[in-house]
Amino acid sequence: MQVEVDEAEIIERVAALDVGKAEVVCCVRVPGPGGRRMQEVRTVSTMTGSLLGLGDWLAGLGVNRVVMEATSDYWRAPFYLLEDRFETWLVNAKWCGRPLTSCFLGPVEAVC
Repeated sequence: MQVEVDEAEIIERVAALDVGKAEVVCCVRVPGPGGRRMQEVRTVSTMTGSLLGLGDWLAGLGVNRVVMEATSDYWRAPFYLLEDRFETWLVNAKWCGRPLTSCFLGPVEAVC
């Protein structure tokens, strides 16, 4: 048997969602001027219209991967509404060690 080591994959345009019952906190990181990273955090309602608007915003930024974590089954609506437009991952919060939408997005970059 051969041992393989996965290399870290850097996702240029990524979004992290922390999904709750009534709202979704979204942190997006995209390339900025001078090789720096730009990020923005938005909070939206879990209502269908708001989630579709979130998808439009992410598409406009050129996001290609959306990583989300949620307690209970609140992840379902955002996941199902975004999965046709983005590579969508549902991750376990225990893997991250801190909120997925922390300003540094370390956990997202670790799992991407």
